[in-house]
Amino acid sequence: MKNPSTHLPSLSSPTRRWRMATWLTAALLGPTLGCGVPEESTPAPEGAPDLATQSQQIRAEQWGGVAEAVWRWYGDPEVLRSSYASPALYFLGGGSIFCSASMIGPNMMMTAAHCGETPEITASFLTYASNSSGAAAKRWEDFRCKSLVSTWHSSDLVLYYCEPNAQGQSPGDKYGYFDFDTRPLSVGTQVYSIWANPLDTPSYEYDVRFYSRGQVTSTTSYGTFTTDPAFVKINPSTGLPDYTTSYQRPIAISTDLWSNGGASGSVQIRSDSHRLTVGPLSTGTPDGRGRNALSIQQYLLDGTVDARDPSHTNSTQITALGLNPATYGGLLDKDRDQLFDLQTDIEQRRGENRRDWYWLGFDSKRRNKLWSPVAGVSIDADNRQVRLNHTTTGYTTMLSHRKLNIPAGGSYRISAMVWTASAAVVDPLYLGFNNAGSWSGKWVNTAVGAGWQMLTVQVNATVDNPELLIGVWDVADLYLSSISVVREGSVMDFDTFDKRENWRNDITGARAPVVPRGTEETGGPDWAVRVAYDASSPSGWPVRNRQLALVGGQRYRVCFDHKTETSYPLGVLRVVSNGTEMVRATFSPSSTWGTTCTGTFTPVGDDNNLQLGTSTASSAYLVDNLRIELQ
Repeated sequence: MKNPSTHLPSLSSPTRRWRMATWLTAALLGPTLGCGVPEESTPAPEGAPDLATQSQQIRAEQWGGVAEAVWRWYGDPEVLRSSYASPALYFLGGGSIFCSASMIGPNMMMTAAHCGETPEITASFLTYASNSSGAAAKRWEDFRCKSLVSTWHSSDLVLYYCEPNAQGQSPGDKYGYFDFDTRPLSVGTQVYSIWANPLDTPSYEYDVRFYSRGQVTSTTSYGTFTTDPAFVKINPSTGLPDYTTSYQRPIAISTDLWSNGGASGSVQIRSDSHRLTVGPLSTGTPDGRGRNALSIQQYLLDGTVDARDPSHTNSTQITALGLNPATYGGLLDKDRDQLFDLQTDIEQRRGENRRDWYWLGFDSKRRNKLWSPVAGVSIDADNRQVRLNHTTTGYTTMLSHRKLNIPAGGSYRISAMVWTASAAVVDPLYLGFNNAGSWSGKWVNTAVGAGWQMLTVQVNATVDNPELLIGVWDVADLYLSSISVVREGSVMDFDTFDKRENWRNDITGARAPVVPRGTEETGGPDWAVRVAYDASSPSGWPVRNRQLALVGGQRYRVCFDHKTETSYPLGVLRVVSNGTEMVRATFSPSSTWGTTCTGTFTPVGDDNNLQLGTSTASSAYLVDNLRIELQ
C-alpha cells in the first residue's frame, strides 16, 4: 500500500482538524486519496461534526459470506453470537447509520475515532426473529452512549460508555461483548466481520447487518492511522498536536473483506477463536473487497490518548463515572495486562451489573480482572481455568469476588468444575458466600486424579453484596473452571449473555444456536434455543447444558416452553446425573407456544447434564423459559 503521508491535507485550525476525519472517510469511500465527499453521502444532522461518515448503500448482497445479510448465517451459532454484539451508530434523534461498532464489555463500546468522537450517540442493536423472512423480522433496541477517550492524533479508536436501558439492563449484559485475541496475525489468518449499511436491492433497507469473511492479506500496510505517537508534535499554527509531524509505520493489517462507508468502526473477528483481533476499520474499498486497520494487539501496545488536546477526553463523563480524567492520558494499556485501563477502572469501581445468573468462566480477561487472587493463584484465560496452589497448612481464601452486587435475601446455587492434582485432605475446597463475616457454604469432597468433577453448593445471601469465596484447607493443588452463580427461582429465558453462553451441541461440543425467536418474539428481542435433528447422530443430543447448577440430593422438576419450526416434531428432554438418566419427558411442539413439565427427580450427584433432542427426521423446535423448580 502506498504511503499516503505525502497526500495529507493541511490542518491549520481546530475546524480543519476535523477535516482529517473527512479525508479518512473519503479515502474509505472514494477511489483516490484526498477526494471529496461522494455526492450520495447523507449530510450529518445539524450541529454534528462535518465528518462525511454516513453510510453508502450496498448495491446488492454478495453471496458466499462476502457481503450477506447476517440473518442468512443464523445457522452458524458463532456468527449468530457475534452479530448480537455489533451495533450500528446513529446520531441522537435518528437519521442514517454513520458507522458500525462493537461491545467489548457490559457498558464499553469501541468504534473508529474518524467516526467523529460525538459526545453522545445512539447504538442500535439489531436481531432477526426469523432466518427466512429477513427485514420483516427485524427487532431492534437503542442505547444511549457517551464518548470517553480517543486516540485520534496517532491512530483511530474511540471508547464509549453505553448506559443501561429503562429496565436497567446494560447492552453488553444483554447482547454480549467481544474478548480480545492478541495473538500475532499473519497473511492467511481467517477473519470475519459484522457491520451495518443500507441495502439497495431487491428492495431498499436502511439498516442491514452484514456478514463478511476473508483473510489477512498484509501485516505491513500504511495509513494515517499508523502514525507513531512518540513523534507527534504541536502544530504552532493551531497549538494542538498534529499527526502530520510524525511518521507512518508499516503496521496496518489489510484484509480482503468487503467494505463500504457504514462499515467504518467495525472490527474483525478471528475465525478460530471468535474473539476481536483487528480493531476499528479505518479505510477500505467502496462497496468492494479491501480493509485496513490496526490490530487490537497494536492498540494495546501503543494506542495513545494525547493529553495535550483535551477535546479527545470527555472529562465530564469520566468524572461522572467516579474517575479522574487526568489518569487516562497516554497509553490505553499502561499496565500491559492486555485490557484498556479505563474500562478496567470503571468495572473495578462499579463491579458486575446486578442480575440473577452469573457466568464466571475464566475464559474472559475482562471478567477475570474482577477476581481478587492471593499468592499461589494463577488465572489462565486461554485455557479457561484457574490454578490454586496452596502450600501451607490451615485455611486460606485463595480467590474471592467482591464485585457481583448480589442483593440481600434469596438462595443461590454455586457450581464449579474442579480438577484435583493433589490434596492432603479429602475435602480441601470451600465454596460459599461471606455475608459480612457470616459464612454460608460448604466444604466439597474432591478426588485426586479423578479428572474434572462438577461440584455444586447451595448458599444464602443475607447481606447486600456478599463476597464469593473459594478457599483451600491444607496443602493442595487444584484447578477450577466453569463457575456459575444462579439465584434460586430464576428462569433460564436465554435473554442475557450469561444465560446463552453454556448451551452446546452434545454431539460435537460446538456452540448451540440461541436465536432471537422466544416467546415474546413480537416485541423486542427475545431469545430461545433451537433444537434441530442431526442426521449424523440420530440418537444423539444436539443441545445440552451442564451449567444449570443442580444440587445432588435435592428434589426438582423442570418446566419449559416449546414451539415447533417444522411440522409435528417429537421433542425429548432428559436430565442425566453422574452418567445416569434421572428423568425424561417427550412432547410434541405445535405452531404456538406450549408448556411441558418433567416428573419430579432427585439428582444422585452434582454433575448434571440437561439434554434436548428429537427423533423426528428434518425437524426443529424452540425452547424458552426453562424453570428449575424445587419440590
